[in-house]
Amino acid sequence: PILYLVHAKQWKFARAFILAGGLRALVPLMAEANLYLRSQAVETFATLTDMNEGIDWLAINDGEDALRFQLFALSHQTALIPTLVANRRGSYPGGGFCCLRLLAFFLSWMRARYTSDRVLYVSQQVLDAFKNWTADNPDAIQEEESLAKTLFDDFNRWPSAEARREAESAAKPPSAQACSVSSEFVSGAAWKPAPESDAPEKMAAGEGKTVDT
Repeated sequence: PILYLVHAKQWKFARAFILAGGLRALVPLMAEANLYLRSQAVETFATLTDMNEGIDWLAINDGEDALRFQLFALSHQTALIPTLVANRRGSYPGGGFCCLRLLAFFLSWMRARYTSDRVLYVSQQVLDAFKNWTADNPDAIQEEESLAKTLFDDFNRWPSAEARREAESAAKPPSAQACSVSSEFVSGAAWKPAPESDAPEKMAAGEGKTVDT
């Protein structure tokens, strides 16, 4: 409760929490069965990321890349994306919309900062979630429905992550397929995590990146 009520809003403490891996620790709590605790975890995560006024997540050369690495690492070290998607149903009041905004922030941030061509391929599951986000949900508000449609229209401009992999696999000769080294994360996104000593910007080379659930 102290983190939620006080420390997350004080940049000195919030910064230290993020650097210590605090964002990673919040992710499983965002699926907590106790909706009261879940709401605090989601709202704290939002305060530290999307609504954080202590850092410009898109800035460069500001000496805060260690913080950005902590956020970036969630794409392959945690189940952040499926956790946010799962809050589409059965979350606390307003939780679905908050998680949708966090999805918009996280995916847009990764696309803007870590792709060379501003193309980010998401899984079919994510595309389907955007398309049906407010379906059969009488509590959804207009802003939530509008954001879900915007995200679907935006990321649906490109094939799903699965379709892209299939196309790439079909285009490779059998020998190349056998010798290729996957650049996909085990869960989360499609870049190999660089050592912590390397700036995440080094992973931006090449064409569009892929995010899975």
